Amino acid sequence: METHEPSFGPAFQKKVDESWKNAVEKEKENSAHPGEDSKLPELNFPLFITSLGVQAFTALEKSDLKQAKSFIDLLDILAEKTKGNLSPEETGHLEALRYELKMKFVEKSQ
Repeated sequence: METHEPSFGPAFQKKVDESWKNAVEKEKENSAHPGEDSKLPELNFPLFITSLGVQAFTALEKSDLKQAKSFIDLLDILAEKTKGNLSPEETGHLEALRYELKMKFVEKSQ
């Protein structure tokens, strides 16, 4: 079986947009050498406990009480083990987060 390419005549020229190649190349360069805009936040204790809190709140929103309780218990352990070693701001942040999570947990449990 023989196939034929359609003939559009001499006036027809295929136009190819190759600007995407430049965009891909630029993206590759940016991922290899991240700029100032793509910096990760400074890792610290408040960020760490906030990330645990977010996971607990997410579990509560999904009504996964067992998982939420695990994160709340983990925050309780951190509070006990770090007692006296945190700044007043860190202690306040941890206590407020634990309180909010426990209130939400009780609300979801009922």
